[in-house]
Amino acid sequence: MMIADIQRAVAAAHEVPIEAMRERDGLGTRSREHAWARQEAMFLCREMCSDAGVKQYRRASYPNLAKHFRRDHATVIHGVRAVTKRIASDAKVRRRIDVISVGLLIHSCATFVLIGGADGQEVIS
Repeated sequence: MMIADIQRAVAAAHEVPIEAMRERDGLGTRSREHAWARQEAMFLCREMCSDAGVKQYRRASYPNLAKHFRRDHATVIHGVRAVTKRIASDAKVRRRIDVISVGLLIHSCATFVLIGGADGQEVIS
């Protein structure tokens, strides 16, 4: 799973510009709606991505995610924890995260099959 794919999916689900995920200033990226969308994307990236070539990590590292979101790692930790806490208490948030996750997995599997991954050919996904 690619971080950019997750950022696009979350931006679409929240109807915010994709730039709000990565830009530091200028687009009102500190607004509550943009911040929450970005935190959900950070959470999903942490859960669904892994650091390429780093065997000891099962999930993407906070410093790596911070680089992709143009934030520091403490901001990513805060975002992931905020979403984790809200998922436990808000069924609507939990459903939205589940819907985005399933959509991303279906897209990822469809891409894998379409480019020939199922029959041993080279996978470009």
